Amino acid sequence: MKIVCVGGGPAGLYFAILMKLEDPEHDILVLERNRPDDTFGFGVVFSDATLEQFAEADRPSHDAITQAFYHWDDIDIHYAGECLSSSGHGFSGLSRRRLLEILVSRCEELGVRLEFGVEVESLADFAGADLIVAADGANSVVRARRAEAFGPNIDERPNRFVWLGTSRPFPAFTFYFRENEHGMWRVHAYQYTPTGAAGEPISTFIVEATEETWRASGMDAATERETVDFLEALFAEELDGHRLTANRSIWRRFPTIRNRTWRDGNVVLPRTRRTSRSGRARASPWSTPSRCATRYGSRPSRSARSRRTRPRGVRRWRVFSARRRRASSGSRRPSASWRPHRSSSRSTS
Repeated sequence: MKIVCVGGGPAGLYFAILMKLEDPEHDILVLERNRPDDTFGFGVVFSDATLEQFAEADRPSHDAITQAFYHWDDIDIHYAGECLSSSGHGFSGLSRRRLLEILVSRCEELGVRLEFGVEVESLADFAGADLIVAADGANSVVRARRAEAFGPNIDERPNRFVWLGTSRPFPAFTFYFRENEHGMWRVHAYQYTPTGAAGEPISTFIVEATEETWRASGMDAATERETVDFLEALFAEELDGHRLTANRSIWRRFPTIRNRTWRDGNVVLPRTRRTSRSGRARASPWSTPSRCATRYGSRPSRSARSRRTRPRGVRRWRVFSARRRRASSGSRRPSASWRPHRSSSRSTS
């Protein structure tokens, strides 16, 4: 089977790994517009349940991930001088750069062909492919160019957020709520590497505000440097002497993306973990980290969002593997109501 993945973020790379494991004869090409060492943002989050799925799907990459992550069990919520803690959640943070390095190395080990610095202008160049996976993120060029077929509807939510890093360590998944004369500000912070060089970021620090608060503070006209200076002053107590670091840290909004269909011939879009049968999709920042996210939904990396189901690469691999087995055995699709397997939600509270 000849497969082309447009997009070399974690979703595309992991899908390529699993398809190569399914059948080493698959000819798989991953095309990425950025260079191998380019990445935007800081850390990503995995639940313990997600890591179990990684171990089941591909033990070598799982082991490499678990050797590099920072693990915690608590969630701390800070408001009005008090801290409310909740234990037993089981999450891990990992550097986005390190995650990409691990997946690229595993792809190369398995014989997946990788090409970086490639802008895909037309899918006509891959007319001989059996399958084309549009893993090019929330701002998918493939989806946009085939909008008539996919029927996307993008609903940008009103809140604004900015993704920053900090050298401050966090022993728990941490949420801060701070109010000033402009309104309420929220922070989602987590550590993604055990240690780092002096002054280097080891934690993600995401700040969120309503549109009204964001505009009243002047952040709508702020440069990246002005944003960092403003937020360092606002959260000086929480940062405890540590600095914030920017990396393409612009204020964004969370889109909810719905598609009328998720495939057009042999071209398929990722079905994100909160995709319903009606075609609605939501995902967390870590879902496709190299795309800066893919920051969908009403919050960034909320625990309830990132813990629930398999990573997208795992789900796509399972769907294609199941169909391949049915085709080779001559069995028929069970029924018109059949859907790819989706693990159920579970509460960690």
